[in-house]
Amino acid sequence: MRRLLWAWTETQRDIPDVALKENETDPRVRTGISFREGARILYGPTMAVRCLLAGQVAVGTVRHGEGQLYIWEAAEPEQPEALRWVGLFDPIQRRLYWGAWNGGDGQPGGQCDPAHPHWSLYVGALLLAYDDAKNPDVAEIWPLLQEEWRERGCLGETAASRDALFVVNAFLWENRFFYLQDVSEVEPLPSSLPRHIRDRSQELVGRPVPFSWLTAPRKGMRMSAGDGGTASDGAAAGCAASSASPLTDGRYALAPDYPWPEDVRALIPNFRPDEVRLPSYLLELADMIRQTHHSRRPLRNLLFYGPPGSGKSTLAQLLAQLLQLPYYAVNLSLNVEEDVLLGKYVPGPEPGRFRFDEPPFVKAFRYGGLVELMELNFARPGVLGAAHSALETPYRLTLANGETVQRHPLCIVVATMNLALVGTQRLNEALKSRFQRKVYVPPMPRDELVEIVAAASGLENRELIARMADVVEKMQRRVEQEGLPGQVGTRELIDWAQDVRFTGDPVASAWKTVLPAAALEQRDIQEELAQVLVENVFGFAGDGDESTGVGHG
Repeated sequence: MRRLLWAWTETQRDIPDVALKENETDPRVRTGISFREGARILYGPTMAVRCLLAGQVAVGTVRHGEGQLYIWEAAEPEQPEALRWVGLFDPIQRRLYWGAWNGGDGQPGGQCDPAHPHWSLYVGALLLAYDDAKNPDVAEIWPLLQEEWRERGCLGETAASRDALFVVNAFLWENRFFYLQDVSEVEPLPSSLPRHIRDRSQELVGRPVPFSWLTAPRKGMRMSAGDGGTASDGAAAGCAASSASPLTDGRYALAPDYPWPEDVRALIPNFRPDEVRLPSYLLELADMIRQTHHSRRPLRNLLFYGPPGSGKSTLAQLLAQLLQLPYYAVNLSLNVEEDVLLGKYVPGPEPGRFRFDEPPFVKAFRYGGLVELMELNFARPGVLGAAHSALETPYRLTLANGETVQRHPLCIVVATMNLALVGTQRLNEALKSRFQRKVYVPPMPRDELVEIVAAASGLENRELIARMADVVEKMQRRVEQEGLPGQVGTRELIDWAQDVRFTGDPVASAWKTVLPAAALEQRDIQEELAQVLVENVFGFAGDGDESTGVGHG
């Protein structure tokens, strides 16, 4: 059963020690994308505020790579010595690990009730909002709520406190997309909990609220090896992701028992849960594909579009893994012909004889699988015309040898395209309408991009990678503005970082990677980009060791 974490009902539950009921509204506090009648008191977030101020929630952060995880341990207001709820939230990957801690005789466990999300699930959203430097509303009004709780032992009795509660709820609602959306995405806690925690209770509660497993380690509880709070804590979160991740538990599989041949089964992607981020909209797509699979109009044609390097092809592969389908890729760049979709005759093993070669698109169409049509808006009109009948009823494809193939029920087509690149074609409306979902893939968050580049290139200086990413972003903007034929995105940034790892000189490495990627045949433009963008940040070629602190590898 799916249940949106931020859904609301018409109930009017009392909230302990709060002089406001669930679903009370204030028309003076407007929220631009939510309730027309004004801000609304939500039960879960308001309970999280109340229990945090009451000292019934221990809160802190844990180092995780170059970032941090939020961690909390919550006690029930009426049963402070009974069941505890522990949560870990990764703000970069937007993943929530949560469950019950039952005392000293077992591992973390418990499940989230889809029908009634527990109030402690919202503590992570509250911590994220408190730390939001761009929108400091929650942090600025928090002292007012602290003062009222300290003086009165309740909330919402004064006009200022009521307004503050409405503002907090409105802010959390409008920023809910930065947190988890569906309780089905909640992942179980790791088998070991971190010990090296930076306490935030003094700041948020006004007094220390200790984590129970730090003050009195429970019998049989395994703590993170090394007790270092860095790699061990990240490994704990990774363990949770591996144990019950949508990538590995088969919850979205279209045909779990389908007898794929071994060579075809090997084409099903196999990402580790701890090395990728699963956006909530991708899980929603997988769920819709699965639920409409046997309907009259199954969801089988998708279009992912966005700026270069935003991860569209990776998302297509992740979707194939979620659905447990073989993954095929077809590049529709300018130099391809119709045979990339319809097949062609090629020389056979015997002299003078030919055989018909079926491309990956035909294999996915005939036998099932997820096929990605890459660079859709680069394709020639004739190539796209060959795909029209394949994407809509009667779902047939006439091959170059005259054979007509009916589309397999397990064939999913995902087209991907970059925006605002020279050489792209405008999609005609007929083709565009054949894609049932058109999903914009935004640029990758900078922190996540830096981690991906570091892992792929082996360059460990993340501050340097962040500066290089700024240069790549500005360079791609110049490419688009001036109509240059090149492209500078994530792949080129990884190549640049990998080269810097060995040369120690970002400028010298740029001449072999990102600069020719922007304008391969225009040396004068490369020189201009080098001077304006690269040398202005990193100095001149040959100065890399001194200006960046990068040593030769």
